[in-house]
Amino acid sequence: MIPLPSMSTANFWQYSNPVKITFGRRSRKLLSEMLDCTSILVVCSKRGKTQFLSDRFLSSLNNTHSIIWFDLVTENPSFTEIEQARDKLKSETFQAIVAFGGGSALDLAKVLNVCLSSECRSSSLKKLINDTNSINNATTVRIFALPTTSGTGSEVTPFATCWDDLNQKKYSMAGQTLLPSHALVDPELVDSLPLNSTIYTGLDCINQAAESIWNKNSSPITFSIASRSLSLSLCAFKGLIKDLHDKASRDAMAEASLLAGIAISNTRTALCHSISYPLTAKYGVPHGLACAFTMSAVLKNNLKYDDGRLISLCNDLTNTSECENLLNLFNDVLALSNVNKRVKSYLPDLNSLLSLEGEMHTPGRSDNNFAKVDSLTQILIDSWNSLL
Repeated sequence: MIPLPSMSTANFWQYSNPVKITFGRRSRKLLSEMLDCTSILVVCSKRGKTQFLSDRFLSSLNNTHSIIWFDLVTENPSFTEIEQARDKLKSETFQAIVAFGGGSALDLAKVLNVCLSSECRSSSLKKLINDTNSINNATTVRIFALPTTSGTGSEVTPFATCWDDLNQKKYSMAGQTLLPSHALVDPELVDSLPLNSTIYTGLDCINQAAESIWNKNSSPITFSIASRSLSLSLCAFKGLIKDLHDKASRDAMAEASLLAGIAISNTRTALCHSISYPLTAKYGVPHGLACAFTMSAVLKNNLKYDDGRLISLCNDLTNTSECENLLNLFNDVLALSNVNKRVKSYLPDLNSLLSLEGEMHTPGRSDNNFAKVDSLTQILIDSWNSLL
């Protein structure tokens, strides 16, 4: 029998995720039945709108509903872009939001839902981000989230990322009102995702599940969900690198992303994500790539202080208790996707990386790592010098 993790957090824990989930190919065709209203806001990118209107199941909404389009979503939406979107939509009336796209589209829809509420409409976004009371008391409409990437899990989390371009810093809005009411996860929407996007979102999915496990907020439920996510994603990732049209791997990665999102909705992420933020803000390293960059080095650190959870994970994933095998699983993924080489294409040198260390400690992220961090500097150096 595989031993249960002897996590110190296992004696007291809480779990909640109220998002209704519909999963499976063609599940998006149920959206029209779920939208028991006449007026909707669709939040997406320009490319997303084209995909939406050309889709055999979604395009019919144009005939049955009054649609207000916001199709100006960009990657990592900034404070300025979000404020402009709010100004553009503040005079519009709608009864539900359809969030269609990757993590940026879903996050923007969630933020706009709060920002357009009567309670929050007059507050600046920067002020509102830290106003948990206003966020949780906002009168919002239902969000129906349809992800077109497999990575962020934003369709089931109470978080949304916002970027302060002026100060090159990442912020996160958090609150129960950010949770979508329904997530429709249809892997068919991800079939056409190109290679780089598949790699970067896949790495984000893998890292989120891993960080939910080596997290001080981990519980028996989140551990089980995250372990299942990793068992799917580590295999599916390799399948997609080999063949982007492998539908079984697309299905598995979509499920893995959903499960990782459910896991972090309770635990949040941890050290790798905290390290990643200035890499993205300062140098434009894609989010999933930035998160994966230090994953192996962080795992090595955490293995020295394992409280049983990593041995248990190793048993789940490799059927052995030899944690070197666990490390090899992660190393294989990093090597297969050339993570080290890709990150170095954005940063000029090691000193540029090390100069960011003081910005890599995000409260509520870096301090979620369950184990003592011996040296963040060494983690960065090891990651930079890795051949993976």
